[in-house]
Amino acid sequence: MKIILISLAVIITLPSLGLFAARHYKMSQITKAMHIDTTIGINQTLEININGQKQWLYIRGKNRNNPVMLYVDGGPGKPSTPWLHLTQLELEKHVTIVHWEQRGSGKSYNPNIPIETMNVAQFIDDGAVVIDWVREKLNADKIYILGHSWGSMLGLLLTQKLPEKITAYIGTGQAVSLPTGHIIVYQKILNQAQQSADAKTIATLERIGQPPYAKHQLKQYNELFWLMVKNGCELHQKSSYSSFYFDIYSTPLYSLSDHMKWFNGNQFSTKYMLDEIQQLDMRNAVPAVQVPVYMLQGRHDYNAPATLAEAYFNQLQAPSKQFIWFENSAHSPNMEQPKKFQHEVINIIQQLEN
Repeated sequence: MKIILISLAVIITLPSLGLFAARHYKMSQITKAMHIDTTIGINQTLEININGQKQWLYIRGKNRNNPVMLYVDGGPGKPSTPWLHLTQLELEKHVTIVHWEQRGSGKSYNPNIPIETMNVAQFIDDGAVVIDWVREKLNADKIYILGHSWGSMLGLLLTQKLPEKITAYIGTGQAVSLPTGHIIVYQKILNQAQQSADAKTIATLERIGQPPYAKHQLKQYNELFWLMVKNGCELHQKSSYSSFYFDIYSTPLYSLSDHMKWFNGNQFSTKYMLDEIQQLDMRNAVPAVQVPVYMLQGRHDYNAPATLAEAYFNQLQAPSKQFIWFENSAHSPNMEQPKKFQHEVINIIQQLEN
């Protein structure tokens, strides 16, 4: 009996040990790749008080004299911190990048955050404080804003509000109107399922019903999201986030407890902000900005449909504009085509700085 118990313990433990070893190895490789010589560069992880709520910033760059960029994450509640080693190491040679884990997301998640502060106006106020803090900390008169998904909405709202502090706006996975986008992707997935006789997907779509979904329908919202992933509407030619999610457990920037904060913060932020964000239509909210605008869009994006982003770009008024397609990407060109993405962003900065 004792031998059987020991054998069972070994069988249960070995996979965990293997996963731990794989995580430790990957973490060491990431740490090595992310090394920065701080005699001339900067590599800081800071917790600061923003409008009464502690929030985390990650500041990285190879040269303190480079231009400064604030990266505004999507979700809401989905910071891209675990993927910095995939998305920005080349960029760090040309620009100092500040990642802001917004109120309620990543390490900034706290279950005691007053839910009445989880609103767009508060996030704009938070962003304004972050921008001023970054400008003072890094001695930058103006900064670039790079926004992804929900962060592209927030980034444009900040750009509209503070043009005197922004050099240019760069958007990717540009969100325009969540309800319109969700209706488009719902119909696309349904059409695909009908063409391939995918009865299971058809049944799921019929059960959850057509969007938009209110906050009490968070389950339906999440089910539609995973159908997007499964059907290549989120990542081009991929039906899973598994390889990317392993990075959450491998990043040296997170402790083990921070991993759960990432997932809990995502659900918390979506629950309390979904209704309001669904009422936000960028075509009306931000018809014009006073700085150059660049949109880097995945051709196959149906989370924030590329057709909507292009149409919005065409009507958006700005001193100058450029729309750049990523033919092998869907919603996240920075993760799906990271070399091209960084190359394009570097080109933008060099054009404007020179």
